[in-house]
Amino acid sequence: MSNAFRKIRQYIKKHYLYILIILPIFVLAIFFFWKEKLYLFAKINDQKVANFFSIIGSIITTLSIFLIYRQLQEVLNDRKAQSLPKLFPEEFKFKKYTIENIQDPKDSKIKSFIHPVVDPGLGFDDHNDALFSVTNVGNGTAVNISIVWLYEIGEIKDAIEDIYILPLSGNEGFDINYIKASETNHGFYGPVNYIQILGDKSRMKIADTIFGNLDLPELSVNIAFSDLHGNKYERNRFFARITKNGSDEFVIRFTPYHDS
Repeated sequence: MSNAFRKIRQYIKKHYLYILIILPIFVLAIFFFWKEKLYLFAKINDQKVANFFSIIGSIITTLSIFLIYRQLQEVLNDRKAQSLPKLFPEEFKFKKYTIENIQDPKDSKIKSFIHPVVDPGLGFDDHNDALFSVTNVGNGTAVNISIVWLYEIGEIKDAIEDIYILPLSGNEGFDINYIKASETNHGFYGPVNYIQILGDKSRMKIADTIFGNLDLPELSVNIAFSDLHGNKYERNRFFARITKNGSDEFVIRFTPYHDS
């Protein structure tokens, strides 16, 4: 029985315009012919006939206007889709450069700090920063872009307190004015607070593996933006999974959240 109802609903949804046209005409025809004497030489009320066809014409005109409106809406939606930006984070690779015995400005304690770099052998240098990229794979320019790393800061503090420095007290994030279609921005920092749990002294128990996934607290990034029409896309969230790619390299790979 449920399959029959489902098929009926699908049929109505597919042919609703025909139903909207035929049903009113059918009802009006019933009212018109209800008390008419229909035989060959009977005279039918001319005014009634004129009114009947006038109403039919009005119904058809109204439905035609509605159909044109729907077509215009589809054209506008297609045009909007053609200029819709889509931002995706690129795979982020980094290595650890550990700075030992530095004073934490927040509590003056001596701690360590892990900086994500391209090559640890080059030391702590601005040109050696490991930066992750965001690419606009859509057809329109994205503006007013806000990127925020999301994780439970309490778990990070528990793992590294009094050992590593947390450079930021709140969520790590940054803004950028725009990214054009098919362009990539390479100037974004990774989750520096979060990366501290990868240190050798961290209390976080990380599986000793050279290749594969690491058992770490949940990490994600949200990339909010607007298009040139002023439409805002606040939920554009990606799950971030950290894996090891060899003995000293880490990789963060991103997959979209289904509820983004």
